[in-house]
Amino acid sequence: MERNILVPVVGEDIGILSILVPKDVICQIEQEALEILDMFESHPAGQGILDPNNKMMQATSFVVQNAFGFYLENHMKDEDEIIPPYE
Repeated sequence: MERNILVPVVGEDIGILSILVPKDVICQIEQEALEILDMFESHPAGQGILDPNNKMMQATSFVVQNAFGFYLENHMKDEDEIIPPYE
């Protein structure tokens, strides 16, 4: 059996973030990413734009970045304080 290793190409303005989360969270993120990919690939403007070798990674990154942005926009009282999601 041949095994492949994905090695992302990272530019100066991009980094890799590794986090530890429950598997349920991973499944939710991956499900959202798959739904985005399905919608994107079924749209005429989305044909052939994403590299098939890392399109899931791109979609997952999109989900995480948008969720984090939403969290920051909706859970900050002032610039120095971030409110935990369950407060």
